[in-house]
Amino acid sequence: MKKLKGMKLAAGVAAMAMMATVGCSGETSGESSAPADTVSPAQTEETQNEKGSFSIGVTCKDLTIEAYASISKYLEGYSQEAGYSITVVSASNDPAKQVEQIENFVTGGTDVIIVMDPCDVEGISPSVKEAVEAGVPVIGYGYAIDGNSSELICANYSIGYQSGEQAVKWAQENNGGKGEFALLHLTLSSEPCYDRYNGSKDAVSELGGDDITIVAEQAAQTIDEALNVAESIMEAHPELDGFICNSGGAGFGSNEAIKAEGKIDSMAVFCCDTTADILDTLRNEDNNAIRSTICVGSDTFMANKLFEICQLIQKGEPYEAHYDAETKLITPENVEQYIIDNNLQIN
Repeated sequence: MKKLKGMKLAAGVAAMAMMATVGCSGETSGESSAPADTVSPAQTEETQNEKGSFSIGVTCKDLTIEAYASISKYLEGYSQEAGYSITVVSASNDPAKQVEQIENFVTGGTDVIIVMDPCDVEGISPSVKEAVEAGVPVIGYGYAIDGNSSELICANYSIGYQSGEQAVKWAQENNGGKGEFALLHLTLSSEPCYDRYNGSKDAVSELGGDDITIVAEQAAQTIDEALNVAESIMEAHPELDGFICNSGGAGFGSNEAIKAEGKIDSMAVFCCDTTADILDTLRNEDNNAIRSTICVGSDTFMANKLFEICQLIQKGEPYEAHYDAETKLITPENVEQYIIDNNLQIN
């Protein structure tokens, strides 16, 4: 059995050139945006002496999802600055591949494993338990995996509800109190996905009454998926007023579809996540249809929190079994301040 040594670790973190921000996959439970004074632990002399003594393995559901790619980049930067080794791999949405990656991390002597959104939350549990039993702590990101050592989760129902609430508010204030929306949701393969999906539907049903409805719904998480799906829905529903999206990729993709149709003045998009694309789009509201997004934890916040948990594990210090992120409504009115507060660089 692999045994973790309680070596002391402090992490140095330098600000990275950004890919921008977003948090829990659209498939989790909690909230958060990094506060302005979020600072990674300073690199100490002791840390300098322990360079290379700690390794982190990250298996990501799919690195084509911008939020995960961005968080991984920050994690790589934090680790490299501190002198620790980190390996980030993509499972390409293949459950069997992700299980193999976890097993490879264990046999390869990795000190801590981060599962960034499991491809199959139930199917991966046995491998996670085996890793923990072998002395390798596992941090679940986005999902609580049965047997994980710790987890960083988002409040998905609240996230979905707030997106739906913003759509209703827009229709009431700008569209005569009426509205037909399409819901682009995550793959409904787990409770967190259903939570975000149900939150959006409940908000429209409870707050919109009979005049504001969801007339179409389909799974779409990446930009390309959403672009194709949104185009089809708009063709089938020419009177559509906008999209409620349960992810940043869906939000940006549907926005591009609306722009292609020349309908940015008559349609609106309400989404989740704070990727670079989403934040830049909000800064240029006159040329885009995205009206708001729900921050589920900036990429810097999420990467910093995951790295912080790794540090606690490495030092043998107590850490929580569960951490929540924090939701925050981002609009064109507060997006610049959000970028400043989180030390983000958007091209």
